[in-house]
Amino acid sequence: AGAKIGLIMLDEPTAHLDEERRRSLVAAIRRLFSGKGEFPQLILVTHDRELEEAASHVYLVEKVGGESLVKPLAL
Repeated sequence: AGAKIGLIMLDEPTAHLDEERRRSLVAAIRRLFSGKGEFPQLILVTHDRELEEAASHVYLVEKVGGESLVKPLAL
């Protein structure tokens, strides 16, 4: 592309991974998206709470009464 990628979005990247591969993915996310990593921003959608440990910000989205409520979670 020539220009540096500014944002990557992943939707359920652990859906078919075993425990070892999930841990490897968490390590890769930490390495690539840390403050000095190769990519400045990652948006990750997952049901796998294990990935929270690689995040700088986590939001919980719940459907309540037909509406999606978004709540920040403390890390």
